[in-house]
Amino acid sequence: MSDQHKELLEFVELVVEKKVREADVTGGKKVRYGSKKHVKDLEGRIRELDSWRQKHKKGSEHRANYSRVINRLKNELQAAKRANLKENAEERGPEWVASERERLLKTWSREALISWLRRNDPNGIWTDEDMIANDMDPMTLEDAVEQVMQFVEEYRETPEETAASATNFYR
Repeated sequence: MSDQHKELLEFVELVVEKKVREADVTGGKKVRYGSKKHVKDLEGRIRELDSWRQKHKKGSEHRANYSRVINRLKNELQAAKRANLKENAEERGPEWVASERERLLKTWSREALISWLRRNDPNGIWTDEDMIANDMDPMTLEDAVEQVMQFVEEYRETPEETAASATNFYR
């Protein structure tokens, strides 16, 4: 492959990467896809469209059209939030993981951690009753933190971020 061909490929990759990571927001500006401005703009658009939708009778074609647009924007909002979490997670290193472990120990109760584990792995053995039935000792706070940290270390997301990316806003 010639040097000229390589340079052209690199240029195309840069342009495509930049375009893919941009989003148009209200007012015609371009911002980074998944940025706070992008997410805030999508949330604002959804709220405004919902207020317009409320002005139409339930079951009307106008209301159905607004609902379709709102659902598409909700999907885009979720994708933008996931993109932002993924980008932030890539920047997180070992120091962040250690500080996250300490934060969980100080701010989350054992019960809250077990509840989070049950939601994120419903087939796991998390409750005291299930553990005892399987000849295991109930989890301590430290055990629960370690279980959550396995997930945190793998995905580089806090439990709160995981919940946010899985929640459907504006139902």
